Amino acid sequence: MPRQTLNTGNNANDGLGDDLRTAMQKIEANFTELYNETAVDTQLTISGNKLSANQSNASVQIEGNGTGDVLIEGIKIHDNEISTHRSNDTLFLTNNGTGDVSIGGSSDVIIDPTDDVIIRPTSDLKLTPTDDILMAPGDDISIYSPSGGSVSWNRKSGSNFNTYTTADSINAYQGTGTLALPDQGDTLFNLLIHGVNQAGSYNATYFSAGVQLRAEAGVDWAAGSNYGSTFTLRTVKTGATALEDRIKIDIDGSVEIGSLDFNAGTISTTTTNQNITLTPNGTGKVVVVSLDVNEISSSDSSAIQINDGINVHGALMASGLSFPTTDGSTGQLIKTDGAGNLSFVTVAAPTLNHTAQADGTATVANSTTTAIDTFAHATYRSAKYLVSIADAQNGEYETHDILVVHNGSTAFMTDSVVKSHTDTDRATFDAVLNGSNIELRTTNGGGSPGLVYKFYRNLVEV
Repeated sequence: MPRQTLNTGNNANDGLGDDLRTAMQKIEANFTELYNETAVDTQLTISGNKLSANQSNASVQIEGNGTGDVLIEGIKIHDNEISTHRSNDTLFLTNNGTGDVSIGGSSDVIIDPTDDVIIRPTSDLKLTPTDDILMAPGDDISIYSPSGGSVSWNRKSGSNFNTYTTADSINAYQGTGTLALPDQGDTLFNLLIHGVNQAGSYNATYFSAGVQLRAEAGVDWAAGSNYGSTFTLRTVKTGATALEDRIKIDIDGSVEIGSLDFNAGTISTTTTNQNITLTPNGTGKVVVVSLDVNEISSSDSSAIQINDGINVHGALMASGLSFPTTDGSTGQLIKTDGAGNLSFVTVAAPTLNHTAQADGTATVANSTTTAIDTFAHATYRSAKYLVSIADAQNGEYETHDILVVHNGSTAFMTDSVVKSHTDTDRATFDAVLNGSNIELRTTNGGGSPGLVYKFYRNLVEV
């Protein structure tokens, strides 16, 4: 039935409008037509700004015709897709008050944008699905914490944080593609730490990855086998631009820190011919509990200096020789057994019953007569001297073999000389009795401000 329109006239009570009966008949006809519609009469109720279903557990369905959409202000609903219908509009899912935004489902939640996924809540972001959360964006997944907060993973005991390495052709969340196992050196996982030059964005023109924590395949992988990986911490030196390895752990247990390699108790350098330098801080010392030295050498062929000495606790091995671990007695000597083992031994000194031995030195000025040695004539009858004279200024030397004897009142001597020159003797000798002693005297014959005398003496008793 067409809609019945009421004629209200031009003015109140001007007699031009419908009479009351006719007006009410039109209203009744319109209401009858409206309530005869099935949807309103039996399915839907409109109360205020609320549209609801009349039947228990029934749904309210709003759909376009054909390719048409359902438009609600800036929201477009088409089939099972919700989007914005105004160009470049952002789609927001916002809760009211303390309410939550909940995305449920009995299977997967798939987030598959062609650009970044940016999650920046002012409070907690809670994802609690009953199954997996699969995110497969065409670009980055970015998590921003502008105030310096942390990203926390509250794990159940025994749970794992898994990363999966696949070929580019494998779509893991859809289960498609063909597996291609990593080759040796392929990057399995790479954690990059970047700098940020402006709020909410990363600009590669000014900042690069200053730190990397990377895992790479240690060997070529094969199906059905388990392989370890090589883990590397890489940083950029101050003032540099290139990343360099700082800590590296390979699949066989070797650990590299800088250019040092630590493997099964062995420390070595990774750079050819590089030295290992141990330098304590301040007054600290390098303490080695047990040391086996194969070679100690100097880089410039100079002598090796040990200023404070070496304190060895335990056995000392040097060039195949094993040294004693405890001190010997006074006067003992070290001997070898011919097999590299050294030990302290006592060597018996010869017993002298009628002779006495001694040595000495003296410096005599030019043209000066000086007694360079004396002995008691009541005790000793004779003496034998071997005297070496050095004229360092002229580079000339002499050796004198002198015999002395006395009769209690007069001393007698002979002198045999060997010279490094053809000049006259640099010194002359005589023996005299002076009081209770016999004196061996010398006169410096010139050629030097002072001659140095060194002598050995053997005395025979009266």
